[in-house]
Amino acid sequence: MERVLLSNHWKKVRLTSIGIGLLLFLFTTTICSLFLIASYLPKPSLFMETNSTYYDRNGRFLDTTKIGQNRKIVSLRDLPPYAINIILLSEDRNFYKHHGFDFKRIGAALWTDFSHLKLQQGASTITQQLAKNLYLSPEKTWKRKITEAFLTMRLEQHYSKNTLLSAYLNTIYFGHGVYGIDAASQFYFNKRANQLTLGETSFILSIPANPSLYDPYQSFKLVKKRQEQLLASLVKYHVISSQQASQASFKKIILKQNNNQKLNFASYFLQEANKEASQRFTPSWRVKGISLYTTIDTNIQNIVEKTVKSELAPYPSLQSGVIVMDSKTGEIVGMAGNRTEGGSYFNYATDAKRQPGSAIKPFLYYAALENGYTPSTRLKSEPTTFYFQDGSSYHPKNNGNNYANAQITMAQAIAVSDNIYAVKTQQAIGAKAFTNALKTFQLPFPNKIVPSLALGTNSVNLIELTRAYAMIANGGKSVNIQYIKRAVQNNGSLLSDTKINNKQVLSKENVMILKELLHGMFNPAFSQYTSVTGTSIIPLLTKTYYGKSGTTNTDSWMIGFHSKIVVGVWVGNEHNKQLTTSEQKIAKQIWAKTIQQIEDSSDLTAKSENVEKIAIDVKTGLLFQKGCSEKVYLYFRKGTAPSSVCTKKLKLEKPKKAWYEAYLLH
Repeated sequence: MERVLLSNHWKKVRLTSIGIGLLLFLFTTTICSLFLIASYLPKPSLFMETNSTYYDRNGRFLDTTKIGQNRKIVSLRDLPPYAINIILLSEDRNFYKHHGFDFKRIGAALWTDFSHLKLQQGASTITQQLAKNLYLSPEKTWKRKITEAFLTMRLEQHYSKNTLLSAYLNTIYFGHGVYGIDAASQFYFNKRANQLTLGETSFILSIPANPSLYDPYQSFKLVKKRQEQLLASLVKYHVISSQQASQASFKKIILKQNNNQKLNFASYFLQEANKEASQRFTPSWRVKGISLYTTIDTNIQNIVEKTVKSELAPYPSLQSGVIVMDSKTGEIVGMAGNRTEGGSYFNYATDAKRQPGSAIKPFLYYAALENGYTPSTRLKSEPTTFYFQDGSSYHPKNNGNNYANAQITMAQAIAVSDNIYAVKTQQAIGAKAFTNALKTFQLPFPNKIVPSLALGTNSVNLIELTRAYAMIANGGKSVNIQYIKRAVQNNGSLLSDTKINNKQVLSKENVMILKELLHGMFNPAFSQYTSVTGTSIIPLLTKTYYGKSGTTNTDSWMIGFHSKIVVGVWVGNEHNKQLTTSEQKIAKQIWAKTIQQIEDSSDLTAKSENVEKIAIDVKTGLLFQKGCSEKVYLYFRKGTAPSSVCTKKLKLEKPKKAWYEAYLLH
């Protein structure tokens, strides 16, 4: 019996060995065949010099990329000191030893990928990165990896290592539309690459690892931290001394202020468009030259620029961001990222995370509608302290300490922005229902679940918040932000065309109801115990608008729409300085004066037979009849509208005097 078992064991070992041998033979044969084919194919081109051009949505010229005008091809001997060492140590230590692939790194990366069942671990050599940069998209798929491998073989077959390294350093992306180390040296330091110091070299070579993250103008400290890591690596491998590293690290970095470029407010939009181009199109296409037709509408952009300039003129310390978005397509048709025309690279419309205040409330009330609330649901507005099981308490206040000291409806609560109603609603439906709604509206998940979430204490940026309102404007469909409509090759053929793929993600019925509630801030009928929040701009508006404002001590917001075009505005100070009362009103002024000038006749209102429009009494939330307080029309799901009628106000009439009483003596 033991011999039989041993015999079976060795039989399995032999079969396994044969199988492994066959696999190794097939793998080796395939690799050799691919290398042989690669050697016979034409030499792939490394450099192409044409610029890419940006146009607005109507074909008007906007700008050209900086690839051609700033780009200089430099040889290895013209590189700054230690540049090659930094690149090799950070990207590919065995570059001069392998033939395009570092199999030890690939094995480790494959193990990680298979462990997680997806491509997430990078092991690309410099030649592989060059192949991807020149010819492929940045997506991580097996098909792209296989194509990249074959192109890597071709490059290794036809070019020397020094040529490949030079090509890599001349094509890597340094942010702000700049490619290549020499162009980056001129862009950031106004000097040629061979003039850079060790500190400047290590600083600038920190950027390509992630140009969006390591942007010197926005994240200087992050770039410095990466620079220190690169210098430490040079010390570890005895390229420089620790003293040299310390001197390079402490040497002050002085960035060039790129004010001499032909920039205006639209440059903030172009920065975002360039980011999208970097993600959608391979560097080879961007270097070859393509025509990029963006989503920006020059007429709307001019309106935004003039309004921001005019409204901020009396307030030199204020900053502002503006987003104008087509809610149907997600296209950004206008943007102001900063009050300065190209003087700063920080885009307040896309990059500033601030507390939205009451501008977050529509998403709380959407969650409430999903959980049984109606526009007539009443809660008491009065000074309230909330006590919790952990012993903590929370005492929110209404603006100006104005309370109804009575029951108010959800419709009135959103119109006057009652904070007590909002916090009570979050406590009633549960924080999970609210955070689920935030997720559905593609808003950031809060770091901490607290009662004040209902009042907008979780930070967001303007473009995220505007997109969320766009989902209300378009009837509850998802919104994908777009900066580029289409890309055309220089020969006139279409390279890429944006496809709209909006899915219905919100309840049509509840979106209809919520949209009508957002008109409340412009309806004086709700001004009972305090004024509706849109009172100051009602005289400026001539159409029916829907929106919500938000105000904190340091930030002022206004987002809203008439039909499909959504305008979002943020106003605040650069260093979170407290806003004055007059400064808190600027966001609404910019919003009103911008949206009033935009032509927008499209109607994307969600339609549903399960919703009905009913006349409601403002004060009681009951069915309106003549003699009650004020009448407003609100939407309700069929079967959820109030069934009772409001009680008429009783007028006590004085008894009429007889005609002769005037003649009586008193």
